[in-house]
Amino acid sequence: MAQTDAKEAVERARAAETRAQEQTTQVRAEADRRVVAAEERADAAITQARADAAEHVQAARELAEAAAQARDAAVAERDRLLAQAERDAQALAALTRASEVAE
Repeated sequence: MAQTDAKEAVERARAAETRAQEQTTQVRAEADRRVVAAEERADAAITQARADAAEHVQAARELAEAAAQARDAAVAERDRLLAQAERDAQALAALTRASEVAE
């Protein structure tokens, strides 16, 4: 009887060990699936962040180019106005001299 009880206990222990191994295998498989899914989500997020960053860089380059063009246009307009002011000053000086001579 004791020997039968011992055999049954060993069989129950082996069955429990087998169930534990099966459960461990299932848990590991589920954990692996979750890790893969998390890695895929992370990769997608990284890819999107890179795309967003590239768009921002492109927009910044376009803004910098527009700012440079605006600066160049402002400098050209300033130079044109300074040249016009110089011509006007010379014309005024010539008219002033002519007016003084005419007096």
